[in-house]
Amino acid sequence: MCKKLFFALILILVLSNNLEAQIKFGVKGGVNIAKEKFKESSTTIESANTQSFHAGVFLQLKSSKYFSFQPELVYSREGGEFNDSRFRGNDELNYINLPLLIKFHPIKYFNLVAGPQLGFLHTSKGRINGFDREKENFKPLNTSIAVGAGINVSKEFEFYARYNIGFENINEIAGSNIEITLQTLQFGIAISLVNKD
Repeated sequence: MCKKLFFALILILVLSNNLEAQIKFGVKGGVNIAKEKFKESSTTIESANTQSFHAGVFLQLKSSKYFSFQPELVYSREGGEFNDSRFRGNDELNYINLPLLIKFHPIKYFNLVAGPQLGFLHTSKGRINGFDREKENFKPLNTSIAVGAGINVSKEFEFYARYNIGFENINEIAGSNIEITLQTLQFGIAISLVNKD
C-alpha cells in the first residue's frame, strides 16, 4: 500500500510540474475529535471521542478551473479513551501527517477534498488496563484516507471539515491479536500567506 501511495504521489507531482498552476501556500489548524477502534475476532470496541488539536502548513497547486492538488504537513494529536469492562485507559498518539489531496472546486466558494494520508508517529503516551503505552507499542507509519469539504470566505481564508479514516492496523505489540485503527474528525481554518496566480 505504501508503494502505491508513493508512486501515486510521484505521478501527481510530475503532472503538476508540467502545468502552469496557481499557487497558494499557508498555515492551517483547528480541533480534532478523535477515537480508536479495537477489533478482536468479530468483536469491535470503540473508544469515547477525545478532543485535541492539529496544526500545519499546506501548498495548493491549482492547474484548472475545477481541480487542484494540495499536499500538507500537519502535526495531529489523536487516540482515544476507553472505559468499559474490557479496556480502561487512554492512548495519546502524536502524528506528523502528510495528506496528499485532490481538491475539487464545483463552485467558486466551495470545495471537496479526498486523498491518501501518511502518518508518521512522533510520540505517544497513555495507559490501558494498567500497562503503559509506549511508542514501541505502535507501528511507526499509519495510512488512512482523508475526505472533507471547505468554504472559502475570502481569497485568504477557508473554513474546512475533514474526516481521516484509518485502515492500517497500528498495533505493534508482539503476540497481540487486537487490531487498532484510528478515526479523526477535524474542523479548522486555513490562512493563505502566498497567493500566486
